[in-house]
Amino acid sequence: LWVGPGGRRVLIGRNADSNRRLCFQVAKGTDVWLHLRDRPSAHVIIPVQRGHSAPLEHLLAGAQLLLADARVAEGEAVDVQYAFAKNLR
Repeated sequence: LWVGPGGRRVLIGRNADSNRRLCFQVAKGTDVWLHLRDRPSAHVIIPVQRGHSAPLEHLLAGAQLLLADARVAEGEAVDVQYAFAKNLR
């Protein structure tokens, strides 16, 4: 758990088991999932209430958490994938 801008929660999985639990047991359908493409990394869930969207500053903070957790070198190009949790398989 990380508290983002405005005191909103950002949830982080640290390994394969916690990533799976976070994505398929904790996340709700309207929550936003983030992950680094083609790289082992944490999964981030940004809780979002139905009818609302994730604030840009939370999406950016979630991406920064992923980059820091994966120890991506400064200046290295990495894609951040994101989707609604309801679309994860």
